[in-house]
Amino acid sequence: MEPSKPTKKKTRRFCGHCDNELSQSQYFHHKKLYFSNGVWNRNRKSSDAQNKPWRFTDLTNDMVGEVESDGKIEKLTEEFEESEEMQLPTTVDDSTTYDQSFHLFLDSNSPPYAEPQPPCFVEGTLGIPANSKPADCKTLLSFISGLSCLVTQLSENLYHRLGSMDEKFLSLEQRLSVLAEKWESGSGIVGTHQKRRRCKNTKLAEAVRRFYNSDTNTSHYQPDQGLNSSHNLAVTSVLLQTLKANPDFQCVESCDIISACKTYFETLRRNYRYQQPDREAKAVSIKNLARSRQRRKRLLAARQSVIKDEERELWRGVTVDLMSDEEDGVSEGIFGWIVRRPSFRSQQLSDLCGVLQSRLGVCSKYAARHLRRLRYGAESDRLPPTSYSAEAARRHFVPEFMPQILI
Repeated sequence: MEPSKPTKKKTRRFCGHCDNELSQSQYFHHKKLYFSNGVWNRNRKSSDAQNKPWRFTDLTNDMVGEVESDGKIEKLTEEFEESEEMQLPTTVDDSTTYDQSFHLFLDSNSPPYAEPQPPCFVEGTLGIPANSKPADCKTLLSFISGLSCLVTQLSENLYHRLGSMDEKFLSLEQRLSVLAEKWESGSGIVGTHQKRRRCKNTKLAEAVRRFYNSDTNTSHYQPDQGLNSSHNLAVTSVLLQTLKANPDFQCVESCDIISACKTYFETLRRNYRYQQPDREAKAVSIKNLARSRQRRKRLLAARQSVIKDEERELWRGVTVDLMSDEEDGVSEGIFGWIVRRPSFRSQQLSDLCGVLQSRLGVCSKYAARHLRRLRYGAESDRLPPTSYSAEAARRHFVPEFMPQILI
């Protein structure tokens, strides 16, 4: 076995900054940092003084390095892969191995090296470190105590709210049970369906009117009182029971019969109000307006039946408000209608209405069912409609009476 060749020592340079011999790379590194204007800078910065590096060296002087205070190696003179000193002999011998092994020691200026130990925790539910200070433990315990109090308060508030919700649900169940009892009982149905819309069953409405005005009925409404008065509720219950006993109305729901009774009561109450001395003039006016509107509806339907195809474009969009008013009157001893044209109707549409009316005049069926038109009176004082079709308004209205809302 051939002995290993002695290694050649690297050239070292003296550093004027740290007063120590350094390797080539370390020397030029210090020179770059602390040498300026031909003078070594020996006044180190405060940060460098606080963070003094730990130096280490091996006994064979084969490697020198510095370790920063945070434990990181700043610079090594030689890499392990490139160092010839790190090469072991081909034949392994225990004595040779131990002799050539590296023994690293810290300088006397460096603090003793202590291997970091993992924190030791006390075995318990809190997991407090054994090496913690008493003040830290008290602070942590106070935080945990505060959190436990907060959780207790939140739980109490939650239980209180859940209790209030249970009370509300209980009250709702009680109300529903009361409504169910009223629904099942006959008298309760009257109260539960007071605000139902009118029943548009003409047969049922006619049956209610005939039975109410019959000689066998002894229960009558009092129009001067409301429908919810005790007397009127009793009358409604009698009408309900009587009609339900009729075989023709056994399949009809009770709410529909009650709606028909309510509609007839409103008719009686309206007639009662119009019979009062202070409402006679208003009653006459409302009656005349309703009769005039019905006549205008019939006139519109009759004129649409005789219109021709070339006239439909001008006629399209015409409403009841554009028809003339037909009022009762006498002229030269002949009873008939006095025609009053609307003041807001255009002349073009008025000419078309005259043509259509002349066609109806030669129709014997129309003449037999309607009174004679005696003459044209003054223009009607009716106001134009507030809304109308924008396209048809230009053809049917005069410019000064154009509707305010065009749709």
